[in-house]
Amino acid sequence: MNKINHVIFLVLNLILIICAQYPDCTTPSRRNGKCVPVIRCQSIYATLTSGKPLSDEIRNFILRSKCQNPAVQGNSVCCQLNGITSDSTQTVQAPVPVAATTNGGGSSTGDISKHRNINLLDTDECGLTSADRIAHGKATQLFEYPWMALLGYRTDLGDMEYKCGGTLINPNYVLTAAHCVQGLRRVTLETVRLGEHNRKTNPDCKTIAGEKQCANNYQEINVGSTVVHESYNRPRFANDIALIRLSKPATLYEDEVVPICLPVTEQLRKKVNDKYIITGWGTTENGTDSDILLFATIPFVKSSTCQQKLTENRLFAAVSDDSQICVGGTDKVDSCQGDSGGPLQYVGELKGPKMVQFGVVSFGINSCGDKSVPGVYAKVSYYMPWILDNLKP
Repeated sequence: MNKINHVIFLVLNLILIICAQYPDCTTPSRRNGKCVPVIRCQSIYATLTSGKPLSDEIRNFILRSKCQNPAVQGNSVCCQLNGITSDSTQTVQAPVPVAATTNGGGSSTGDISKHRNINLLDTDECGLTSADRIAHGKATQLFEYPWMALLGYRTDLGDMEYKCGGTLINPNYVLTAAHCVQGLRRVTLETVRLGEHNRKTNPDCKTIAGEKQCANNYQEINVGSTVVHESYNRPRFANDIALIRLSKPATLYEDEVVPICLPVTEQLRKKVNDKYIITGWGTTENGTDSDILLFATIPFVKSSTCQQKLTENRLFAAVSDDSQICVGGTDKVDSCQGDSGGPLQYVGELKGPKMVQFGVVSFGINSCGDKSVPGVYAKVSYYMPWILDNLKP
């Protein structure tokens, strides 16, 4: 009898602790629940750490289970009361294996397919574009490169300026450069604009076979939070990568607002192209050069050649084979087409031909008037473990 009373006492204590720490919520299946850390919700945590692919139904359920609890650091979900575990009873599984990291970086090889956040990156609808247009080098058209983002900064005088670019990688996150987020002078990063093509028109329209077609109005979404690589070094341009979490999810429209694919497979992470595509409005920390989205195809440059060119032009930065990639430097127009924080991309194989982001514009772009200077990009494949580690549902 004493044992039974002791068990009842422990259960009541657990219920009281849960009620005190975690706010009430309603699960997607309309059951009463508590907003608890994901590790405390037995069913959801077991699903996320099983290593098995998630169906669309399960993925949507988990995403709709997300809730906000200011008292908790990290992800919280609305969990049915009988599925909540205590700190003392939670069986913590071994960490999901990811590529080995160095100074918060990553590796261009290694299996990330079982990373706990891999399912936050869509591989079915990402990166869809017209490969034919790319191959023939046509100018950017409306509905091309629908993952492009413009970063909006509020000045001391209250004006809005667009000084950097980025890419939408899922409805909640934009990938950009660390120097576009940290160390800003006299401006505050405030918004992200998605679904933009011509900055002078809203909505953007085009005429096909005599019929006018218009996109939806662009989306201007406030910045919710930012994550800058913990080993970012501005003077040395090292680890120049950051994530922006939007204050609300972007509305995805086919052909208009679509995430770009990231190199999530080992084949893509090892892939080296002889040429890449940059896209942007020519936005740098010094301003915007074009109202219409631009693109150019630029060649890959070996790191040894890149280092030599940078040194000759007094850009004293050591280029890392592992974490950086050099391209361009052969044509003034080529190296002036991109945005700081914008993408280096090309078509890769990911459930069919998709546009995959291989780099983030880091530095060299301010020297685009000198055709001999390559641009240096943070290598996305190297930072995939870091990106996945810092995504939240």
